[in-house]
Amino acid sequence: MSLKINKKCFKNIWLLKQNVLHLHYQKNERTIIKKTITLLKLETYAMKKHIIISRVREYVGRHWFKLILLLLIVIACFRKDLNFSLSLNSANKNKKVEQKKNSTETQTPATLQKESNESTPLSILGTFLGTQKKTDEFPEIDEPTKMAFMRRFIQVAVAERKKYGVPSSLILANALRQSFAGKRELTLQSNNHFSLPCTFDWTGYTIKMGDDCYRKYENAWLSFRDHSIFITSGKFAELRSLGSTNYKGWANGLQKLGYPAGGDHLADDLIDIIEKYQLHTLDSM
Repeated sequence: MSLKINKKCFKNIWLLKQNVLHLHYQKNERTIIKKTITLLKLETYAMKKHIIISRVREYVGRHWFKLILLLLIVIACFRKDLNFSLSLNSANKNKKVEQKKNSTETQTPATLQKESNESTPLSILGTFLGTQKKTDEFPEIDEPTKMAFMRRFIQVAVAERKKYGVPSSLILANALRQSFAGKRELTLQSNNHFSLPCTFDWTGYTIKMGDDCYRKYENAWLSFRDHSIFITSGKFAELRSLGSTNYKGWANGLQKLGYPAGGDHLADDLIDIIEKYQLHTLDSM
Protein backbone atom coordinates (compact mmCIF):
# COMPACT_ATOMS: atom_id res chain seq x y z
CA MET A 1 0.00 0.00 0.00
CA SER A 2 2.79 2.32 0.95
CA LEU A 3 4.65 1.52 -2.26
CA LYS A 4 1.65 2.39 -4.44
CA ILE A 5 1.28 5.71 -2.70
CA ASN A 6 4.94 6.53 -3.25
CA LYS A 7 4.76 5.65 -6.96
CA LYS A 8 1.67 7.74 -7.38
CA CYS A 9 3.31 10.64 -5.54
CA PHE A 10 6.45 10.48 -7.68
CA LYS A 11 4.31 10.38 -10.80
CA ASN A 12 2.44 13.48 -9.73
CA ILE A 13 5.69 15.27 -8.96
CA TRP A 14 7.11 14.38 -12.38
CA LEU A 15 3.96 15.60 -14.10
CA LEU A 16 4.16 18.80 -12.11
CA LYS A 17 7.77 19.33 -13.13
CA GLN A 18 6.86 18.76 -16.78
CA ASN A 19 4.08 21.29 -16.55
CA VAL A 20 6.42 23.82 -14.94
CA LEU A 21 9.06 23.23 -17.61
CA HIS A 22 6.44 23.50 -20.32
CA LEU A 23 5.13 26.75 -18.91
CA HIS A 24 8.68 28.07 -18.60
CA TYR A 25 9.41 27.09 -22.19
CA GLN A 26 6.22 28.74 -23.42
CA LYS A 27 7.15 31.96 -21.55
CA ASN A 28 10.63 32.02 -23.07
CA GLU A 29 9.17 31.30 -26.49
CA ARG A 30 6.83 34.24 -26.28
CA THR A 31 9.75 36.46 -25.25
CA ILE A 32 11.82 35.20 -28.16
CA ILE A 33 8.94 35.85 -30.55
CA LYS A 34 8.54 39.42 -29.26
CA LYS A 35 12.26 40.09 -29.62
CA THR A 36 12.23 38.55 -33.10
CA ILE A 37 9.36 40.82 -34.15
CA THR A 38 11.20 43.86 -32.74
CA LEU A 39 14.34 42.92 -34.64
CA LEU A 40 12.34 42.49 -37.84
CA LYS A 41 10.84 45.98 -37.39
CA LEU A 42 14.28 47.48 -36.85
CA GLU A 43 15.63 45.69 -39.91
CA THR A 44 12.66 46.92 -41.98
CA TYR A 45 13.27 50.53 -40.83
CA ALA A 46 16.99 50.26 -41.61
CA MET A 47 16.19 48.84 -45.04
CA LYS A 48 13.79 51.69 -45.86
CA LYS A 49 16.33 54.27 -44.69
CA HIS A 50 19.01 52.63 -46.82
CA ILE A 51 16.70 52.66 -49.86
CA ILE A 52 15.87 56.38 -49.39
CA ILE A 53 19.54 57.33 -49.01
CA SER A 54 20.43 55.28 -52.07
CA ARG A 55 17.74 56.98 -54.14
CA VAL A 56 18.84 60.43 -53.01
CA ARG A 57 22.46 59.65 -53.89
CA GLU A 58 21.36 58.27 -57.24
CA TYR A 59 19.30 61.42 -57.97
CA VAL A 60 22.15 63.72 -57.01
CA GLY A 61 24.52 61.68 -59.12
CA ARG A 62 22.29 62.01 -62.16
CA HIS A 63 21.30 65.67 -61.75
CA TRP A 64 24.33 67.21 -60.04
CA PHE A 65 24.84 69.77 -62.81
CA LYS A 66 21.27 71.07 -62.58
CA LEU A 67 21.50 71.30 -58.80
CA ILE A 68 24.74 73.29 -58.96
CA LEU A 69 23.24 75.61 -61.59
CA LEU A 70 20.18 76.20 -59.39
CA LEU A 71 22.43 76.98 -56.42
CA LEU A 72 24.41 79.52 -58.45
CA ILE A 73 21.19 81.24 -59.55
CA VAL A 74 20.03 81.54 -55.94
CA ILE A 75 23.41 82.95 -54.87
CA ALA A 76 23.35 85.46 -57.74
CA CYS A 77 19.94 86.72 -56.60
CA PHE A 78 21.28 87.53 -53.15
CA ARG A 79 24.50 89.11 -54.39
CA LYS A 80 22.82 92.11 -55.99
CA ASP A 81 24.41 95.23 -54.73
CA LEU A 82 26.29 93.19 -52.10
CA ASN A 83 29.31 95.50 -52.00
CA PHE A 84 27.27 98.30 -50.51
CA SER A 85 24.88 96.28 -48.36
CA LEU A 86 27.81 95.12 -46.25
CA SER A 87 28.56 98.71 -45.29
CA LEU A 88 25.02 99.63 -44.33
CA ASN A 89 24.03 100.15 -40.75
CA SER A 90 21.46 98.00 -38.99
CA ALA A 91 17.81 98.89 -38.99
CA ASN A 92 18.26 100.49 -35.60
CA LYS A 93 20.55 103.14 -37.11
CA ASN A 94 17.96 104.02 -39.75
CA LYS A 95 15.29 104.30 -37.06
CA LYS A 96 17.56 106.62 -35.13
CA VAL A 97 17.83 108.94 -38.16
CA GLU A 98 14.05 109.04 -38.48
CA GLN A 99 13.62 109.78 -34.80
CA LYS A 100 16.05 112.70 -34.98
CA LYS A 101 14.87 114.20 -38.25
CA ASN A 102 12.42 116.59 -36.59
CA SER A 103 14.79 117.73 -33.85
CA THR A 104 18.22 117.76 -35.46
CA GLU A 105 19.58 121.12 -36.53
CA THR A 106 22.16 121.46 -39.26
CA GLN A 107 25.38 120.02 -37.94
CA THR A 108 28.78 121.64 -38.14
CA PRO A 109 31.82 120.25 -39.93
CA ALA A 110 33.25 119.43 -36.50
CA THR A 111 30.30 117.16 -35.80
CA LEU A 112 30.79 115.40 -39.09
CA GLN A 113 34.46 114.85 -38.34
CA LYS A 114 33.52 113.35 -34.97
CA GLU A 115 31.07 110.95 -36.58
CA SER A 116 33.61 109.95 -39.21
CA ASN A 117 35.74 108.39 -36.49
CA GLU A 118 32.97 105.96 -35.55
CA SER A 119 32.84 102.45 -36.93
CA THR A 120 29.45 103.03 -38.55
CA PRO A 121 29.09 104.78 -41.95
CA LEU A 122 29.46 108.55 -41.88
CA SER A 123 26.24 110.45 -41.41
CA ILE A 124 25.18 113.49 -43.38
CA LEU A 125 25.36 116.87 -41.71
CA GLY A 126 21.69 116.84 -40.78
CA THR A 127 18.32 117.00 -42.44
CA PHE A 128 17.34 120.15 -44.23
CA LEU A 129 14.91 122.11 -42.09
CA GLY A 130 13.08 125.23 -43.15
CA THR A 131 10.62 126.56 -45.66
CA GLN A 132 12.67 126.25 -48.84
CA LYS A 133 10.81 124.70 -51.72
CA LYS A 134 11.41 121.12 -52.72
CA THR A 135 13.03 120.54 -56.08
CA ASP A 136 10.98 118.91 -58.82
CA GLU A 137 13.39 115.99 -58.97
CA PHE A 138 12.12 114.55 -55.69
CA PRO A 139 8.36 115.15 -55.69
CA GLU A 140 7.40 112.03 -53.75
CA ILE A 141 10.55 111.18 -51.80
CA ASP A 142 10.60 111.97 -48.10
CA GLU A 143 13.55 113.28 -46.14
CA PRO A 144 14.38 110.01 -44.30
CA THR A 145 14.71 108.26 -47.66
CA LYS A 146 17.07 110.93 -48.99
CA MET A 147 19.10 110.87 -45.78
CA ALA A 148 19.39 107.09 -45.89
CA PHE A 149 20.60 107.29 -49.49
CA MET A 150 23.30 109.87 -48.68
CA ARG A 151 24.42 107.95 -45.58
CA ARG A 152 24.80 104.87 -47.74
CA PHE A 153 27.13 106.45 -50.33
CA ILE A 154 28.98 109.16 -48.41
CA GLN A 155 32.12 107.08 -48.00
CA VAL A 156 32.10 106.18 -51.69
CA ALA A 157 31.87 109.85 -52.65
CA VAL A 158 34.81 110.73 -50.40
CA ALA A 159 36.89 107.87 -51.86
CA GLU A 160 36.11 108.96 -55.44
CA ARG A 161 37.18 112.54 -54.64
CA LYS A 162 40.53 111.35 -53.30
CA LYS A 163 41.13 109.24 -56.42
CA TYR A 164 39.81 111.49 -59.21
CA GLY A 165 39.71 114.99 -57.70
CA VAL A 166 35.96 115.45 -58.10
CA PRO A 167 34.27 117.20 -55.14
CA SER A 168 32.56 114.64 -52.90
CA SER A 169 29.65 117.04 -52.53
CA LEU A 170 29.09 117.15 -56.28
CA ILE A 171 29.24 113.36 -56.63
CA LEU A 172 26.73 112.78 -53.85
CA ALA A 173 24.39 115.58 -55.01
CA ASN A 174 24.39 114.34 -58.59
CA ALA A 175 23.69 110.77 -57.49
CA LEU A 176 20.82 111.96 -55.30
CA ARG A 177 19.36 114.08 -58.06
CA GLN A 178 19.74 111.71 -61.01
CA SER A 179 18.63 108.53 -59.17
CA PHE A 180 15.78 110.12 -57.16
CA ALA A 181 17.51 108.92 -53.98
CA GLY A 182 17.81 105.44 -55.47
CA LYS A 183 14.09 105.16 -56.27
CA ARG A 184 14.19 105.95 -59.97
CA GLU A 185 13.15 103.07 -62.22
CA LEU A 186 16.37 103.34 -64.24
CA THR A 187 18.43 103.05 -61.07
CA LEU A 188 16.43 100.11 -59.72
CA GLN A 189 16.79 98.15 -62.94
CA SER A 190 20.37 98.98 -63.90
CA ASN A 191 22.24 100.39 -60.85
CA ASN A 192 22.76 103.52 -62.97
CA HIS A 193 22.81 106.32 -60.36
CA PHE A 194 23.85 109.16 -62.71
CA SER A 195 21.64 108.68 -65.80
CA LEU A 196 24.73 108.00 -67.92
CA PRO A 197 23.66 107.06 -71.48
CA CYS A 198 25.20 104.59 -73.90
CA THR A 199 28.02 106.08 -75.97
CA PHE A 200 29.94 104.84 -78.97
CA ASP A 201 32.87 103.79 -76.79
CA TRP A 202 30.76 102.04 -74.11
CA THR A 203 31.32 98.27 -74.16
CA GLY A 204 29.48 97.31 -70.97
CA TYR A 205 25.91 96.25 -70.30
CA THR A 206 23.04 98.41 -71.55
CA ILE A 207 19.34 98.85 -70.84
CA LYS A 208 16.56 100.40 -72.89
CA MET A 209 14.18 102.82 -71.18
CA GLY A 210 11.64 103.81 -73.82
CA ASP A 211 13.61 105.01 -76.82
CA ASP A 212 16.74 105.79 -74.80
CA CYS A 213 19.73 103.56 -74.12
CA TYR A 214 21.50 103.72 -70.76
CA ARG A 215 24.49 102.08 -69.18
CA LYS A 216 23.86 99.17 -66.85
CA TYR A 217 26.09 98.05 -63.97
CA GLU A 218 26.43 94.97 -61.82
CA ASN A 219 26.43 97.06 -58.65
CA ALA A 220 26.18 100.67 -57.48
CA TRP A 221 29.92 101.04 -56.85
CA LEU A 222 30.66 100.50 -60.55
CA SER A 223 28.19 103.28 -61.37
CA PHE A 224 29.99 105.73 -59.06
CA ARG A 225 33.37 104.78 -60.51
CA ASP A 226 32.16 105.15 -64.11
CA HIS A 227 30.70 108.56 -63.25
CA SER A 228 34.06 109.72 -61.87
CA ILE A 229 35.80 108.62 -65.06
CA PHE A 230 33.08 110.11 -67.25
CA ILE A 231 33.29 113.65 -65.82
CA THR A 232 37.10 113.74 -65.68
CA SER A 233 37.81 112.63 -69.25
CA GLY A 234 36.88 113.65 -72.78
CA LYS A 235 35.22 117.04 -73.01
CA PHE A 236 34.95 117.20 -69.20
CA ALA A 237 38.70 116.72 -68.60
CA GLU A 238 39.27 120.46 -68.19
CA LEU A 239 37.14 120.47 -65.03
CA ARG A 240 39.91 118.73 -63.10
CA SER A 241 41.78 122.02 -63.00
CA LEU A 242 39.04 123.43 -60.74
CA GLY A 243 40.21 121.33 -57.82
CA SER A 244 38.27 119.12 -55.43
CA THR A 245 36.59 121.86 -53.37
CA ASN A 246 35.11 124.16 -56.03
CA TYR A 247 31.71 122.47 -56.24
CA LYS A 248 30.08 125.52 -57.87
CA GLY A 249 32.67 125.54 -60.63
CA TRP A 250 32.12 121.84 -61.25
CA ALA A 251 28.32 122.19 -61.25
CA ASN A 252 28.39 125.07 -63.74
CA GLY A 253 31.03 123.32 -65.82
CA LEU A 254 28.98 120.12 -66.13
CA GLN A 255 25.98 122.07 -67.37
CA LYS A 256 28.03 124.23 -69.73
CA LEU A 257 29.87 121.26 -71.26
CA GLY A 258 26.65 119.31 -71.75
CA TYR A 259 26.24 116.71 -69.04
CA PRO A 260 23.77 114.22 -70.58
CA ALA A 261 21.07 114.64 -67.91
CA GLY A 262 19.66 117.57 -65.97
CA GLY A 263 19.13 120.13 -68.67
CA ASP A 264 19.39 123.88 -68.11
CA HIS A 265 18.76 123.62 -64.36
CA LEU A 266 21.47 121.08 -63.57
CA ALA A 267 23.92 123.52 -61.99
CA ASP A 268 21.30 125.25 -59.85
CA ASP A 269 19.85 121.95 -58.70
CA LEU A 270 23.25 120.53 -57.71
CA ILE A 271 24.30 123.66 -55.84
CA ASP A 272 20.93 123.80 -54.11
CA ILE A 273 21.25 120.21 -52.87
CA ILE A 274 24.86 120.71 -51.75
CA GLU A 275 24.05 123.83 -49.76
CA LYS A 276 20.83 122.47 -48.29
CA TYR A 277 22.65 119.53 -46.75
CA GLN A 278 26.02 121.29 -46.36
CA LEU A 279 27.67 118.54 -48.38
CA HIS A 280 30.55 120.87 -49.23
CA THR A 281 32.04 120.07 -45.80
CA LEU A 282 32.85 116.62 -47.19
CA ASP A 283 35.23 118.14 -49.74
CA SER A 284 37.83 118.89 -47.06
CA MET A 285 37.73 115.57 -45.29
